[in-house]
Amino acid sequence: MSAWGKLFKGKDIKKSSDSDDWVYVGKTDNYDLYYHKKILTINHQNQFILVNLKSIFSDIGKVSFLKPFSSTDKQKYQNINYTITIMGFDCKELKYNITNTIYYTKSGEILGTFNFSSEWKDLVKDSLIYIVLRNIIEDNDIQMGDWADVGKYDNFTVYYRLSTVKIDEKRKIIRVVKVTVYTENGINDFLNLLDDITKQQLIDLSFELSYYYLSYEHWKSNLIHLTYYDNSGNILLDREVPNKWENISPNTLVDILLNKLLQDYNIVR
Repeated sequence: MSAWGKLFKGKDIKKSSDSDDWVYVGKTDNYDLYYHKKILTINHQNQFILVNLKSIFSDIGKVSFLKPFSSTDKQKYQNINYTITIMGFDCKELKYNITNTIYYTKSGEILGTFNFSSEWKDLVKDSLIYIVLRNIIEDNDIQMGDWADVGKYDNFTVYYRLSTVKIDEKRKIIRVVKVTVYTENGINDFLNLLDDITKQQLIDLSFELSYYYLSYEHWKSNLIHLTYYDNSGNILLDREVPNKWENISPNTLVDILLNKLLQDYNIVR
């Protein structure tokens, strides 16, 4: 039995299968995204969800989809119109997992199926996939963690992940992952600061994860890793940062983040 099978074995499962009940979520340049609000498998005890997603390709999306294929496969999938994807959500950890995807023509003919590995990816607030989870949670009385708001600004909104917080009381150091979700203007302003090569790598930027050590004794920060993602949670750029402790200046984002952590965890300097 698969891991998912074990999670969804038992009387706490909720299923329904009414057809033609797709809920519109939003769109990208490549597709319009829907989820089926009644084809759901929900494990309330473990806070896991399985859901069907439908992605209807735009003309640009079809071109992008076919681009990496060989001539033979391009011929096979030339009439692609939409996909149905089975996706799992971990509501505690705010992660998602793609199980498999089926490719269809407009008339519903199956062109092919692809099974994915069990890799889990982080969700980010305001992404299309996050909106899917939020809607399901609101409709089905499911508990949701683990984001904490830090602040909303013109170019981005900042959060930290509760599950990543590790406090070393002896050394007075906090380890945490900061999440920065960019607005459209924020993306443009950020890209304008980059060289041409990096700008091209991050052209589809949506959000950023920053891995920090924060000293609340000396009020210093050590940024050790940065990962940039697109709207679907795909990694655009992943890089280590030189290990260097720096003073935290007043009223900066890191200053606000550290003060927020001290407040949320009742830590006294």
